[in-house]
Amino acid sequence: MSKGQQVRKTIQHISNFKKSASSADVYQNVVNHPWAQPLVKALNLPVPLPLKRQQQASEEFLRGKALFGSASTGNKEASPVANAILTTLSHGSAKLFYLKENDSQQDLLSASKTHPLRILTDASQKLSALIYDATSVANPEELTAVYDFYHNNIRRLGDHSRIVVVGLTPSSCKEAAQASAMYALEGFIRSTAKEIGGKAATANLIQLETGAEHLLESPLRYLLSQRAAFITGQAVTLSKVSGSNEKINWRQPLMDKTALVTGASRGIGKAIAETLARDGAKVILLDIEPCKEDLESLARRLGGHAVIADVSDKKGLNKLIKDVQKGSETIDILVNNAGITRDKTLARMDIKRWQSVLDINLSAVQRITEALVDKKVLKVNGRVICISSINGIAGCFGQTNYSTSKAGVIGYVEAMDKVLARRKITINAIAPGFIETQMTQAIPFLSREIGRRINSLSQGGQPEDVAEAVAMFANPASAGLRANTLRVCGQNLVGA
Repeated sequence: MSKGQQVRKTIQHISNFKKSASSADVYQNVVNHPWAQPLVKALNLPVPLPLKRQQQASEEFLRGKALFGSASTGNKEASPVANAILTTLSHGSAKLFYLKENDSQQDLLSASKTHPLRILTDASQKLSALIYDATSVANPEELTAVYDFYHNNIRRLGDHSRIVVVGLTPSSCKEAAQASAMYALEGFIRSTAKEIGGKAATANLIQLETGAEHLLESPLRYLLSQRAAFITGQAVTLSKVSGSNEKINWRQPLMDKTALVTGASRGIGKAIAETLARDGAKVILLDIEPCKEDLESLARRLGGHAVIADVSDKKGLNKLIKDVQKGSETIDILVNNAGITRDKTLARMDIKRWQSVLDINLSAVQRITEALVDKKVLKVNGRVICISSINGIAGCFGQTNYSTSKAGVIGYVEAMDKVLARRKITINAIAPGFIETQMTQAIPFLSREIGRRINSLSQGGQPEDVAEAVAMFANPASAGLRANTLRVCGQNLVGA
């Protein structure tokens, strides 16, 4: 078949794809199809590897073979952080390995007595994860240990694999040299994520305060799992707080919890409600009157409670809360998801467009959160998760109102953290990038394709990617995750 015939055949298949699924990632479907491989090879086209996402709640968070390393060599015992990491890894089904490079690694040898660690001897083995404890790195010179571990092993990574580095928060370091080394890990992980993105692999950093290692399990499980398939190049901070004695059922960690999700009838809100219900939560779903039919249908399917309310109605706030309490007197989780866009360039934007977006996307978040806290509807040890946007970080042409509101959400989360911490309530934000929703379906084809490709994974995310991040923050084991803004964007080049 000539190259011209191949091109014509490809165009026909693309046309068929567009007719059959207008919301599909047409390019990704085409270049991964067997009949397109000769053309892909001839034109040297990039081939985004489809992500593997969590299919069932019972799936293991880590499979295959995982290699663990630590900078804390020469100690008689494994460091508290290394032990916390190994304890978490031992709960997965992956086979755990370490490299015996010299006899000074007594910390790992000691740890291997209590954790199922093996020495990795076969250089040809493909690995599903590379996990490194860098918390003992004391200065920039010692970052060579991080380089050595990943330089020598990164070629062993298979498709859909995971890299996680654990370091300290720079603010918790006593010496400037160590703080600079810990901050340097952010640059390391962001660059590494871009290098392995073609394998649908991810690289992320957990920065913890000294003494917070007992809270590592929740973010570590998440970042190593398929639930975090669209999270890469990100740093998550873990604060030192008193640990919860609550025993976690990791298959249904939200059992006996109640969650309120605003803007829940469709898209990301719907996916959040479904995911929280999957994890055991009773869900209260809130949306506006035009969405009543979809909202009530979803509530019936999930065994939840539907509330019809407008979050921008200041006078109706008390009624909103009373309607919520018809579903449950108190709640454990609040997800501020409701939001709108009213796009125009600033010169053409009328005051109504400005005010409506700021009111629903930002002011309503403040009103509802603080009312639920003040009236003690949101319990002690509760969780607040606010949906921001990558455009709140980077800005966007024609979206000064939307970008302003979403940046304000991030600021609100950071400001409210200390206030809510008094009641042991955590608050975090999620900033989605290009997510395949009805809103992105309306974007012109070429712009939509560009939006999908400008991230390290070269594809758009799904609503469930945002929902899985919400579920991680909502987990009772996530008490140390405070005032984070997690970018669910595949390491989008815009604001990454």
